Amino acid sequence: MKYRAQIISLTSLLDLLFIMIFAMQLKTFDAGNKKVAEKNREVMAKESAITEANKLLSAQQAQIDSLNRRSKLLRKAYENLDKELENEKKKALEVQKQLDKSEAGMMEITLRFDQFLKSISPALGVSHADLKTMLKDLPAEDQQKILNKLAMDKSRTPAVKFMEFKQMDSVKKILTFWHIMLTDTDDVTVRVGTKKDSFSCLSGGPDPLFSREVFIKKMSRFIEDQIGEPAKSSILITYGYSPKSTKFAVDTLTTAVKQLVETLKPKWKQKKFYISDVKLIPAWQR
Repeated sequence: MKYRAQIISLTSLLDLLFIMIFAMQLKTFDAGNKKVAEKNREVMAKESAITEANKLLSAQQAQIDSLNRRSKLLRKAYENLDKELENEKKKALEVQKQLDKSEAGMMEITLRFDQFLKSISPALGVSHADLKTMLKDLPAEDQQKILNKLAMDKSRTPAVKFMEFKQMDSVKKILTFWHIMLTDTDDVTVRVGTKKDSFSCLSGGPDPLFSREVFIKKMSRFIEDQIGEPAKSSILITYGYSPKSTKFAVDTLTTAVKQLVETLKPKWKQKKFYISDVKLIPAWQR
């Protein structure tokens, strides 16, 4: 009995020892599992971080690729722009050359035409300066036509040829006062007090020309005749012009009247005649 009790006691001790050992192993195993789980979480966290980093890198790479594509497009656009700019420069240079050439040609025409006017002015009875002023608006194309015609036809004098060319529309428009267009009646109507008279401002001949000297002489004689009569002491002078008259013709007429009035003022004053007014009246209002 004594040994049996000892055996039972020893068995119990062994069981207890086994339980303790198992418990210690189980505790160690749990600790190992926890470490493994922790390691797994760390690995998963690192994998997640790597995944996010890869996503970020992919996005950045996509941006870089997009920027590279835009850079290529911009570079190509700049290259095309440079080519277009170079072409425009070439075109502008060519246009400038043409303009320079055209200006040089027009300058030559102008100089040649001016020499032509100088050569015919004595035959026309008009000063070179007045003739040049009359024709200052004549287009270069018409000047060239006149010069070309003169160069081809050597049989006539420049003055005779020019009389033919004055029938050109552009020339006729400018030289209306060379024809019966200074007024609607070919005359200038002048009133001095109650007296009225009309006389031509054109010189005689088959090709009448406007003459400031002829106009002043005729008008002066008319007014002088009126001063000699017992009339009012105040004199109103009116003179007219046509709707067809050029500005140059009207200005010339106005200048002539002013010159005449200034010339006659001393004589009028001696005879106790005074100018009340000098008016330029359009033909359609007279």
